[in-house]
Amino acid sequence: MERIITPLPLSALHDSAVASYSSLTRREREVLTLIAAGHTNREMAESLVVSPETVKTHVRHVLNKFGVARKSEICALIEGSGYPKICG
Repeated sequence: MERIITPLPLSALHDSAVASYSSLTRREREVLTLIAAGHTNREMAESLVVSPETVKTHVRHVLNKFGVARKSEICALIEGSGYPKICG
């Protein structure tokens, strides 16, 4: 059974990232939320009840839409809002 992931609120993103966020699918928004929480691809796959390869595809789409190369760069687009930072 698929777990319901509450999407990251728009208020958690820098203004420059809001347009990118709007272009994400529902699943990509869930993946973004899990990335922001610091989950690995395997953990995301388990939470979303999909294969790790499917997660890799979703992660790649999210990164492309935000114009970044790594999951760690997503944290630069996220403000406080109680979400842990995933970069050092």
